[in-house]
Amino acid sequence: FLLRRARVSWLLLSCVAITVLLATGLAALLWTFAGAVVPFGAQGFLADPQDRVLAINGPVSAREAAADSQQIRAALGQAWPGVGFQLESALWTDQLQLPTPGNPTAIRQIQLASLSGISAQVTLTAGTWPGPPHHGGPVPAAVPAAVASQLHLTVGSVLTATPQSGGSAISLQVTGLFRANNPASPYWALDLLPVSGMTVQRYSASYNGVSTSLSSTSYGPAVVNPAAFGGALTVRQASWMALPQAPAMARGNLEALSTGTSAAVTQLNELLPEGLTVTSGLPQILAGIASTIVLTRSLFTIAALLLLLVAGAALVLAARLLAGLREEESALLRARGATRWQVVRPVLAEAVLVGAVAGLMGVLAGTRVTGVLARLADLQLDGSSLADLRLAGYTGHGVVPLAWLSALAMVVVCAAVMTWPALHAPAPDAARLRRGRQARLAGIAWAGGDLALVALAAVAVWELHGYSAVAHPATGSLGIDPVVALAPVLALAGVAIIPLRGLPLLARLADKATDRGRRLAAAMVSWQIARRPIRQAGPALLVVVAVATTTLALAGYASWRQSAADQAAFAVGSDVRVDSAGALPLGATGAITRAPGVTAATSASLASIANGGGRRRGGRAADRGAGGGDRRHRGQARAAGRLPA
Repeated sequence: FLLRRARVSWLLLSCVAITVLLATGLAALLWTFAGAVVPFGAQGFLADPQDRVLAINGPVSAREAAADSQQIRAALGQAWPGVGFQLESALWTDQLQLPTPGNPTAIRQIQLASLSGISAQVTLTAGTWPGPPHHGGPVPAAVPAAVASQLHLTVGSVLTATPQSGGSAISLQVTGLFRANNPASPYWALDLLPVSGMTVQRYSASYNGVSTSLSSTSYGPAVVNPAAFGGALTVRQASWMALPQAPAMARGNLEALSTGTSAAVTQLNELLPEGLTVTSGLPQILAGIASTIVLTRSLFTIAALLLLLVAGAALVLAARLLAGLREEESALLRARGATRWQVVRPVLAEAVLVGAVAGLMGVLAGTRVTGVLARLADLQLDGSSLADLRLAGYTGHGVVPLAWLSALAMVVVCAAVMTWPALHAPAPDAARLRRGRQARLAGIAWAGGDLALVALAAVAVWELHGYSAVAHPATGSLGIDPVVALAPVLALAGVAIIPLRGLPLLARLADKATDRGRRLAAAMVSWQIARRPIRQAGPALLVVVAVATTTLALAGYASWRQSAADQAAFAVGSDVRVDSAGALPLGATGAITRAPGVTAATSASLASIANGGGRRRGGRAADRGAGGGDRRHRGQARAAGRLPA
């Protein structure tokens, strides 16, 4: 029976199958692409290790440092479940005073430390790493090569220093010289001194009209063996550096990770001894990434709903034509005593069969086409080709769940749309009446429905002024705002309905205009539309919805390109940056600003400002800023001027 019905209406059933196939295929492509790019986008935000570093430091004893290490590891393990992280620690002595013969106003200090994992971060340029100190002998230490150059030290040199807090003098013997492999590595968040190994601070004081200037120079870290602590050396400070893995964090629940990181920072600040500080910008970065991902998923959801609207309009049109073709058959079955279920059952089976087969083929084809398009476009994400991704739900583990959900939604829509006319199968007399001009009565009966849709669309668009693309429910979690997701679809449907209001009037005017002409084709078309305006409204509605959706997609694409260009211009700043080897007088900047081809330029300078309350930290930040390592200052200087390429 199904085969006989299919032979009679194979063309319309083919239209239904093609509509479901294209809709599910495009939805699968959309969600597969989203599932691939969202983790890589998050990983791009977390690519810079400096943004993921969590640093802890402060004055503690050796026993407190051991207990704090366990608490830190436990708290971070709870905050980052399933995310591996690197945890390094360092033990520091107090500042040791070096002799300054001939210059009493100059203070020289050196700080000793034991840094875990330092051998993998530096290269020995001379000597060996220090071993455990011998009883009564000097403490072996390895110093940075830059410090050795400043202090005129070589392997075997012996220094005598006095603890700043008082006590007997300590002898240090240089066993090796080293230099950092990568001064920008997040590992150096352990270092309480600048990576250059030296910081200089100057002080001025005035008493009874006498002004005195003092200078303080700190060197280090002089790396010692951990066994040196507890004997000649005493732990006065400790520092920790935690670095989570970016790929595992990007694939996890970023909202939960952001909340967990914030809770861990608060917990560590409360549990650790007073004086220890925890600093990290990771919670804010994770919160921003989570919000961006929700916004991205909102855009994909809007696209999926628009696709569902177009597919639904096409299915409604095909279902109407199928119902009209089978109207007399359904009425005859009802006249012979068939129940409503007997009339609906073959239609439902036909709809489910066609929709399921087409949906399955569409999902598989859309998933495969995603990889093909990625290869053809040579789409690269963070150095990896999208076609070669091995993400869960992309390849190796089947299709993304949202693609199957979209296919299921299309099958349900297809079954509902095709079954609805069969549920209202008319009697034979009613079927003959509906073939005539009585169809216009249906339009009059439904008058006002389109206006209600337009009003609903207007309310939804007006509500967008007070909504954010990222919803914040009472639970505190982030989610897609339903108003934001549905407003574009409602607006598109409302705008598409408006032209249909004037279709009967336009058809009658065209019919009258063609009465005076001699062209038979135009007269037949206008007469047919004027005779059955409701029947012709379906194709017109489908065309309007398809064109409006395409226009909206092109507008979104143009907006995205302009947004990307604006963000790139803001991030890059000026086209050309010029750095001078030393300080330039104000008059010398004209040689750059008035150079040929320069349309605009802004001069910028960097100053080193030390904070007396945080001498070591302040000195380190100032040294990095003056050395050009501070990316924030770099960004300000780059964005200052606009120069031709």
